Amino acid sequence: MAHLGVAGLADIAQAAYGRELRDVVRLHGGSKKGVYRLTLDDGTTGIAYVWRTSEDYWPEHEQDPLFGNASGRDLFLTAHTALSEAGACVPRLVLVDSEGVMFFDVEWEHVFLELRFGPHYRPVPGLDPARMSLYRLAQHLSLVEGPLRLLEGDFPHRDAMREIAEHNVGRVLTC
Repeated sequence: MAHLGVAGLADIAQAAYGRELRDVVRLHGGSKKGVYRLTLDDGTTGIAYVWRTSEDYWPEHEQDPLFGNASGRDLFLTAHTALSEAGACVPRLVLVDSEGVMFFDVEWEHVFLELRFGPHYRPVPGLDPARMSLYRLAQHLSLVEGPLRLLEGDFPHRDAMREIAEHNVGRVLTC
């Protein structure tokens, strides 16, 4: 699959930053959209998110009725507007990845923070330990299922997905 280069993103960079685009690098890890680092003529950088079929490595599947499809420009713009209207400090749209913004229990959010920041995470008082345990299990199961589903398709970083799935199988077994 051909990824976008300078020619494919120059007009967007000019419109978003008012600068000439010098270089484009597709970043690793994007599975529902292409994520590109843009280097501008003054040496500054930015990020471009590209939603197109060729950038989506997930195999076709029935949409979850609760979470639905959390990708695409329209949902991105809707989330940006909702955050702005709620008074959240939202920088220029091209810099905000608000894809999939939704409400959850505070314990769900803290389990995600714990997963994301590891030893740097600091718990807050008042969280329900039973809910934390349940959500920890759910998030680790998701990190087994998601990578395995990506491996059914042509996701290019297969070893990394296998490692994520295997690591989280171990975490599920200790929950």
